[in-house]
Amino acid sequence: MQLDNIPKPFRLSGVLARIIFFFKKAKNSTIAFVTVLFFNAFKERKNESKNRKSKWFGYGHIKYFFLFILAQLIACKSKEPDKYIWKEITVKATAYNSLAYQTSSNPDIAAWGDSLKPGMKSIAVSRDLIKLGLKHNTPVKIEGLDSIYLVKDKMHRRKRNQIDIYMGIDVKKAKEWGVKRLKIKYGILKSKLPNDSIHE
Repeated sequence: MQLDNIPKPFRLSGVLARIIFFFKKAKNSTIAFVTVLFFNAFKERKNESKNRKSKWFGYGHIKYFFLFILAQLIACKSKEPDKYIWKEITVKATAYNSLAYQTSSNPDIAAWGDSLKPGMKSIAVSRDLIKLGLKHNTPVKIEGLDSIYLVKDKMHRRKRNQIDIYMGIDVKKAKEWGVKRLKIKYGILKSKLPNDSIHE
């Protein structure tokens, strides 16, 4: 059922229109249409008498019924399936800044050509980790940190089993981080793996 075809008696504006738009985005036009009907019933009953109960639903019941539908839609809205397989390893984790004395004469350009800017959630990885699958733009979850970081840079060839977390130009923050040993999870696209590997 298309929301655009709702008859004139059921046309609403303002807040209700925005609610319908939300439902339409969620591709749940049936629930949206039912909600519109109940809102109109609610308005009609309210106009008849604020103090008189309806035969099958009271004033408050319709309001709470709508809230129930809205809550259920939000709770049941299906999430897109994760397109990554997440692998966990333990690594040494340090932090660095985009400053010439720490990196190179052009500290704002990473190994794969990305421009580094303060605030970016990116990391550099040792080259042995690249062979494990932590390639350019691989998403990484770091133990103790909320955001997902992307692999944007490479560390010196002598480094092994290590990541370097980019912290802009905040040298104090990088020093406070120090050296930690922690777990990370890195995502590998399922589409890049053989089918047998996905079900392991």
